Amino acid sequence: MSCGPSLKEETVRFTNVYSSSTINETVYKMGVFNSGYANKAFAVYNPETGYSKDQIFRYDTNIPKDSEGQTFIRFSPEADSVQSCIDNRETECSLSSTIYIQPYYCNTNTSPPDCHVNDGLEINAQGIAVFALPSISYSSTNFDFGQVEIGQTKTLTLTITNNSSNETFRFKIYEFSHDFGSDQTGETRTVNAGGSQDLNITFTPASTGTQATTTYFTDTRVIIGRIIGLGLAINLSGEGIEPPSAEPEPPEEPVTEPETDTPSATTETTSATEVVETTPNTTTAPTLQTETEQAEATETTPTTPAADAAPVPVWVAKGNEYKVTISAPSIPAKLKESESFVIRGKADPFAKLMLYIYSDPIIVEILADGNGDWTYALPRGIGAGKHEIFAAVIESDDELTEPIKVAEFEVISQAQAAEAAPASKVAAKKELGWVIPALAVMAAALLLTSGYYWMAYRKICRQVTNEGEGTTTDSLN
Repeated sequence: MSCGPSLKEETVRFTNVYSSSTINETVYKMGVFNSGYANKAFAVYNPETGYSKDQIFRYDTNIPKDSEGQTFIRFSPEADSVQSCIDNRETECSLSSTIYIQPYYCNTNTSPPDCHVNDGLEINAQGIAVFALPSISYSSTNFDFGQVEIGQTKTLTLTITNNSSNETFRFKIYEFSHDFGSDQTGETRTVNAGGSQDLNITFTPASTGTQATTTYFTDTRVIIGRIIGLGLAINLSGEGIEPPSAEPEPPEEPVTEPETDTPSATTETTSATEVVETTPNTTTAPTLQTETEQAEATETTPTTPAADAAPVPVWVAKGNEYKVTISAPSIPAKLKESESFVIRGKADPFAKLMLYIYSDPIIVEILADGNGDWTYALPRGIGAGKHEIFAAVIESDDELTEPIKVAEFEVISQAQAAEAAPASKVAAKKELGWVIPALAVMAAALLLTSGYYWMAYRKICRQVTNEGEGTTTDSLN
């Protein structure tokens, strides 16, 4: 990555027109105030130390009245100067600063504020940092190997062309997934400006069935790779098929033994023939097993473990093994546009990672802590649709390892969420529709039962009262 125009200088000329009858009119000191020093893009020439990007500095000079002086301003943006543009994946970055040049009229060591400083000059410096990026094209973005017999290999050639006039493109050939591969895996290639490179891609199916994958290429240099992202991708597909079965060999014709007049020889030959004919019959009767024997045989039969857990993505680079994965809490299958969510992952301690979130895309650098834990908050309004998260490790030499997909999720729009909400309410009402009549029936039954028991209770109480008074219901009649 380079920024241009870099190290471009502009000359600032000025004249000392100060006039006073009471103080010295010669400029003996010059002060510089660089208001945009924080972006580290503009440097002002200091005759004593050279170009400086400091916010404030002074130097000695000697400019008599009506004489000219000059200074130089250099535009030399650094990576820190354009970080915000890199974050936004912009190919150009506009930078500016206001620079004040202030004359001091004193020829002693008196501090400048006592030297009758006037307003001086105000210079508005502007520049555009242009990221010189390679312009890459592929001979094709879709490679269909068609049907290939198991164990056989078919090779197709991908041509990568660098259409830029000055910049190189550097990429590494990583391991391919499924049964796709290359005899150039592990190589780092550089495509010079205006040049091209051929990459052999192979398909060697190990089983029957259709296979498909997407392979991504990006520049291994961090800043260029961050701006380019994972837009350089090719789709691979192929189908493994069984090889054709071999035609059965025709049976051999039986050899007829010549007849002989010696009976003993005939007898021996016949006996030998019978033995040869019966020997190939290797069919045996099925072996009967008891239930105990069958159970023991079943217990000793090895079982294949279920492959439910997805393998942890692993990068191997320069003898080091990097691991990146999404850990709990997992990303919900669906998020609303208005929601934010923190994803958490695991890597080597203090590892620097590059996250690519597509299809927006969002490309960010994150740093794992001493335990290898890292987090990133998905921003609100990421956009409706399906998204994928890729991760790559940033090595100590600012080289990127292979980006590998570590998660996927879907964002639903507010309109979709609103449509889903009424439907769920209607379903809830339907489910509760039978509850109210049932409750009413139960309440009525409860009232009837309570009334029956109340009447029985009153009747028993009257009987007990009458008996206590020495009368019964029959005697009253």
